Amino acid sequence: MARSHRRIEISEEDDQRLRELETSRHTCPKVRLRASILRLHRQGWTVPQLSNHFNRNHQAIHNDLTRFSQHGIPGLADACSPGRPSHMTPEIEQFLR
Repeated sequence: MARSHRRIEISEEDDQRLRELETSRHTCPKVRLRASILRLHRQGWTVPQLSNHFNRNHQAIHNDLTRFSQHGIPGLADACSPGRPSHMTPEIEQFLR
């Protein structure tokens, strides 16, 4: 089932912050991409247009919009992955102490 036309509100202040993220060479590429998506969405681009332009599926665009609407600018960054589980056993830890 297709989703209805989706719009989220992005304030002028947030748009300025998104622009800074979008143009900063120090910003993670994924965050820069999400900032670009949000800025174009604010200008009226639809999910299908964004999906075609960025060569991403519709669900990925919806996920980016949802992350922003739920968490704001901080939601654009990926959470830290937990990594591999430790191989340190209690015996090894005790030996090292």
